[in-house]
Amino acid sequence: MDNLIVKALRISVGAPVGVLNESKIRRLQEVFNGDFKVMVQEDQNLIFINPEKGSNLVLTPRQITIGFDGDNFIFDFEWLGHEMSKVFDVLLLDKKGSPLVHLIGHYPSNGISSMEKSLEAFLPGQKETLKKAWPNLMGLGLRFLEKHGNDIWEFKLEPFIRDPRFYFLEGIFNHQEVPLDVIPQLAEKAYTYFKENLWGIARDYFIR
Repeated sequence: MDNLIVKALRISVGAPVGVLNESKIRRLQEVFNGDFKVMVQEDQNLIFINPEKGSNLVLTPRQITIGFDGDNFIFDFEWLGHEMSKVFDVLLLDKKGSPLVHLIGHYPSNGISSMEKSLEAFLPGQKETLKKAWPNLMGLGLRFLEKHGNDIWEFKLEPFIRDPRFYFLEGIFNHQEVPLDVIPQLAEKAYTYFKENLWGIARDYFIR
């Protein structure tokens, strides 16, 4: 929608993974051999990566995270749920959890530095006053908190520090404990809400 580029989607679920012994690592390698091309072990963390697909799976002693990063990946929520389920099967974990869905997007600032543009766009009419009060101020960011039942969702909109030609958008969607097979549906709803609702508000009210 309007050149919003979704750069990453990750689903994290807290789980008692514990320290992975050689037997469990070998079994995980066997299970994910066709889905992930690279495996990296860092201390107690195990990382599986598929550079071609832009997918990754990260296991820490207390959390499992799976998702996509990059420019060319295709969202496949059913696949994400299937791969997450395989981890729970191998590690003999209860198939339930409280998922956190994390989304990151970029939006071009159309030839104007997002740093400079944010000073006017986020606080209309206050740019010169801000500059006088805060001479070294480079840009502004916004953070929104939204309540959904017992869950709190977070949305950030700010200049992209590494490349001011873009804005940086981030959505963090917390959820209560649910059965594992429900998580792909929650992730897809979060993705839609991020691209349509949250991005629509940002575009219409703050990025004109």
